Amino acid sequence: MSRERPRPVTAAQHRLEPDFRDLGGLLGGPESPVSPARLVEVASRMVPHAQHAAVTLLREHSRPTTVAATDELPGAVDRLQYETREGPCLEASEGHRVVVSGDLSAEPRWPAFSGRCASELGVHSILSVMLSLSGGDRAALNLYASEVHAYGDDDVAVGAMLAPFVALSVEQSLHRKDVDNLEQALATSRQIGTAVGILMSQYRLSDDQAFALLRKVSQNMNRKLRDVAEEVTYSGELPLRVDADEHR
Repeated sequence: MSRERPRPVTAAQHRLEPDFRDLGGLLGGPESPVSPARLVEVASRMVPHAQHAAVTLLREHSRPTTVAATDELPGAVDRLQYETREGPCLEASEGHRVVVSGDLSAEPRWPAFSGRCASELGVHSILSVMLSLSGGDRAALNLYASEVHAYGDDDVAVGAMLAPFVALSVEQSLHRKDVDNLEQALATSRQIGTAVGILMSQYRLSDDQAFALLRKVSQNMNRKLRDVAEEVTYSGELPLRVDADEHR
């Protein structure tokens, strides 16, 4: 049985070998985890014809967002895609592994987006590579250029090689954010629980009645519930005089 010959390494890929070694060391080094912002800077430098780079993220029950960008231009391009609900970055995020457009001024796939992107923002070529994330999260690494037909096989190959590194960075960033949100939610819950306990003792209320009282003060003062709870915890009193008997 004949074995398939390995594809020859192109000159561009050979030139980037030191960069990939440095990238691997960076991700496993003392600076790890590396932020997506750092990775898009690396991508804009390593992909031969990229001038700008960004990462588009789609999370369940949330609008698309640009979580990292080299400068303001990618954000403007992405906002136009989010506004029109079409474009290569969204298409790649939604499961198309590699999406390339070399002339957005004549691109028929995204009629609401393409012409405006070329005429208003001066971006004519986009290369988007899907990032494989866990769960329901979806994302894409996006590379932008002002030249027509800027991206060739070497650009696509390098972009695809970079995608797992960028995906790992985005995954780590999302995990940290989720952990921070969970810790904040737990802290808020404990703060509210402590305040409810104080009100139960002070006004001889049940837990449901004390929580209703706390919520009423929050609404009347137009302040967040956790802020009112924090003040009750530290002062031992409600920041607004109310009739507790209404809640018995």
